[in-house]
Amino acid sequence: VFDIKVLPDRAHYMLSHRGVAYDLCAAAGLTLKSEKITLPKLGNDVFVAVESNFCSRYSALLIKNISNVPSPEWLRARLEAIGARSINAVVDATNYAMFDTGQPLHAFDADKVVGGITVRLAKPGESIETLSNQTIELKPHHLIIADDKGPLALAGVKGGKRAEVDLNTENIILESANFNPAAVRKTSLEVGIRNDSSKRFENEITPSLTEKGISVFLGILEKISPDCKVGAMTDIHSELPKPWTISLSHKQIESILNYKISEKRVKQILEKLDCKDAGNYEVTPPLQRLDLVIAEDIIDEIGRIE
Repeated sequence: VFDIKVLPDRAHYMLSHRGVAYDLCAAAGLTLKSEKITLPKLGNDVFVAVESNFCSRYSALLIKNISNVPSPEWLRARLEAIGARSINAVVDATNYAMFDTGQPLHAFDADKVVGGITVRLAKPGESIETLSNQTIELKPHHLIIADDKGPLALAGVKGGKRAEVDLNTENIILESANFNPAAVRKTSLEVGIRNDSSKRFENEITPSLTEKGISVFLGILEKISPDCKVGAMTDIHSELPKPWTISLSHKQIESILNYKISEKRVKQILEKLDCKDAGNYEVTPPLQRLDLVIAEDIIDEIGRIE
C-alpha cells in the first residue's frame, strides 16, 4: 500500500489508482496498459430530467436481476487495504470503480425510486435522511437527486436512506455524473459531510470520466452477478469538452527550464504523458489533464519528468 499526498493542482486525475499509475509510468519510463471502455447502448430505460446547470452530465442505467451479496474476498480485501469499509457487493463495486478511475458513482435501489430521476435544486422545506442516518434540512442552493416523491441524494455528497441498496436489492439505477465543483464543495461544507466523492467533485473532474466509471463498475458486477441484465444507458449532458491544442517551441522549453534537452527526449516525455504531438510541438493533452492549459504547463511537465 502506498500512501500518497495529492495536492489540489493534480487532484482531478491523481485521486485515482489509474491516475497514479499514469504518473508513475511517465516518471519511470514504463508503459501504461491501454483501457478498454465497454458501455451499454444508449436509450431511455431510466427517465432523467436535468434542471440545473450545476450538473454538466448525468448518465444512468437500469440493471435488473442482481444477486447482491457480501463482497467476495478479493474485492473486500482491496477496499479494506486502503481504509474503505466493505458494505455489500454493489456498493463496494461503486467504490472500487471510484478509487480506480476517479469517477464517483452511486447506486439507487430501483424498486424504491418513485417515477423518474430529476437533478434539481432543493425546494423550501425539503429534507433528506442520509445513509448515515443524518437528517439534513435542505437549502434552495443545494443540488439534489430526486424522484417524484422527493429527495434521494445530495448530489456528489451523500446518498439518501430511502433508496438505499441492501442485500435484498434486486434492481438498481446506477448514477455516473459530473457536478459543479464549487456547488459540491459549498454543500459539503455546509452539511458537514466530507468524503471521497465530494473530494473528487470539488477538485473538478472531466465529464468524459463518467464512461470509465460505468465500464469498470460493469466489469466487476459481471463477476459478482453474472446473470444480471444491463439496460440501455440514459446520457444527458451539455456540450462535452473537446480536445484542445497547445503550441510551444523547443527554444521556449529550454529558455523557461534553463536546461538543454534534446527534441527526442521531449517527444519521449510527451508520449509517456499521453500528450499527442502533431508535429512542431502542437500538443494535445489527454482530457483528464485539466491542469494543462498553456505552454508553460506543458513545459513544467517536461521539466518535472526530466
